[in-house]
Amino acid sequence: MKICSRCSAKYSNEYKFCLDDGSELATLNTDSPPQGLFGNLSNRSRLLIFISIVVLFLGIASFIWLRPSAESPTEETSFGLLSTNLRLRGGPTNSAEIIGVHYQGARVRILETQSYDTPDGFSTWYRVEVIEYGCDAQGVLGCGSEGANTGWMNARFIIRE
Repeated sequence: MKICSRCSAKYSNEYKFCLDDGSELATLNTDSPPQGLFGNLSNRSRLLIFISIVVLFLGIASFIWLRPSAESPTEETSFGLLSTNLRLRGGPTNSAEIIGVHYQGARVRILETQSYDTPDGFSTWYRVEVIEYGCDAQGVLGCGSEGANTGWMNARFIIRE
């Protein structure tokens, strides 16, 4: 047996095998495009793999970067100013015990953040320590504070510095 003829194109080779008397025995076609990481896959399969990798990356990224901050305290110290007179509460809800009152302009150190969904929308609370006192927004109660200096305040009334 011997190769009778060979036809060669860019990505295809055809070999004809003959017996010694010249009669054709078989033809072999070899189609072999360049082989890469996904060389033997269809374009649709390649697209599905690409989309899967992107979705996996976005899932991991969202877990790392967008996880709720209630799971851990903030890693860097941040500060804020009260935009109005504000009640200091024992927990991060409107129904938590009022443990103090601080006035507009008071400066706070933000120790922790907690966010959650409510029937009225999304709610964010800061656990704060009051480090400078403010003055009553209406100008009636004077300056200073009443009660505790560490507790929870609704974040929408705190202007972050």
